Amino acid sequence: MIDLVTMIIAAVVLAAVPASTSDDAPLLIISGGGGPPDNAINHLHNVQWVEQLWTGRGRVWSLVADGTDPTPDAARAVPPTADGVDYWLQRLLIGSWPILEFVNSTSRSLHGPATINALQQWVAGEGATLAAGTVLNVYVTDHGTRNDKESEIVLWGENIGAAEFARVLNGLPEGVGVRLIMAQCYSGGFVDTVHRLLDQGRTACGFFSTLPDRLAAGCRYDPAGAAYNEFTTAFFEQLFGVRRIGAADVEDSGESVASYAAAFANLGQSLETIDIPNRSADWMSIQGELEPTWTVDPSNPDELPTMAVDPVAGRLDELDLAIAEDLLVRFPWLMYPYQDGFTALYDTNRARIKAFIAGHQSFPEIQKLEKLYDQQDRVMYQKEQRAAQQLRQQFREPGTPGGARQMAIGADAAGRMLACENAAPPGK
Repeated sequence: MIDLVTMIIAAVVLAAVPASTSDDAPLLIISGGGGPPDNAINHLHNVQWVEQLWTGRGRVWSLVADGTDPTPDAARAVPPTADGVDYWLQRLLIGSWPILEFVNSTSRSLHGPATINALQQWVAGEGATLAAGTVLNVYVTDHGTRNDKESEIVLWGENIGAAEFARVLNGLPEGVGVRLIMAQCYSGGFVDTVHRLLDQGRTACGFFSTLPDRLAAGCRYDPAGAAYNEFTTAFFEQLFGVRRIGAADVEDSGESVASYAAAFANLGQSLETIDIPNRSADWMSIQGELEPTWTVDPSNPDELPTMAVDPVAGRLDELDLAIAEDLLVRFPWLMYPYQDGFTALYDTNRARIKAFIAGHQSFPEIQKLEKLYDQQDRVMYQKEQRAAQQLRQQFREPGTPGGARQMAIGADAAGRMLACENAAPPGK
């Protein structure tokens, strides 16, 4: 944690570190999604909502899915048909339990695809127009993953890790800072990006949805009309004094905050999700040279069970695979839904496909296990919420399980980081 000495030093440095001005708070939004059908529609809704919030506060660019390609690339759930054939085909052949339809990602700020090449081009082009003293806000609403070494953002058809992300962003003009706001799984690992940018002399900070080894809430295929209760919504509601209504609408909350850090602090214990928000200051302390040494104690007895292999879910996967393999032997053309004449074949064979699935030897066991899985899923989610709430509290207390972390940082870098966190929201 940042100690009193750090705060005193940072207060002196703070006045010398320029931050974003209200008329120039640039925002770059990144939302890859991996590819259909993994690219859940709520990510696109987050893009559209945040760009709307940012209107009049600064320039906005977004790198979303496949960019300007008109091919449908975002998946959303639709009501099942009466006979349920569509549901079973998608579940068996795509591995998606909701019935999905695909729409093209569009946004007012759409600049290009969410790829490493497009990000590099943006940095070399639009990014090069940013003036020294500006702090670029980088908002990521996406899937995240983690390899053995670092957290990664799932872009469109590829991933980018924390170190590579820092390398690309370091191509911005000298004197341009970076503020990360990240909602994806394992997002806390991108404190390494912050550290690397600070090490290069930049102003940098980050606000993250969860810890480096944890999943985050989100990835909804059916967000229309559903309650949004995850990091993105909570953070931006606090930052701009609004309440989110549905996918993209807002109403004033009558509340306001003085800084990004204050918006983060207001998240508190109110989140009813598995998110465990953390910020760059949570990971850093003055200890000589700039060397990353953060850790998360894996011995926490209340560790979230999200990654555990569930026997019921595993057996359901096995049975689904068995039916899918037999289904393709009987109807091999189902593997090619975009071929000419597919719709006619599908309509003609719909009743036969339904009868084949219902008559498969694995189908009765699937029906029994589904009920058990639903019961376990509800209990598991309640446990995850309780464990997350406990971990959120523990993370604020160094020395407790889940609270062991540190990243050595110099006084000057601490000042730049705190200036970035304590800057006023855009428009103030």
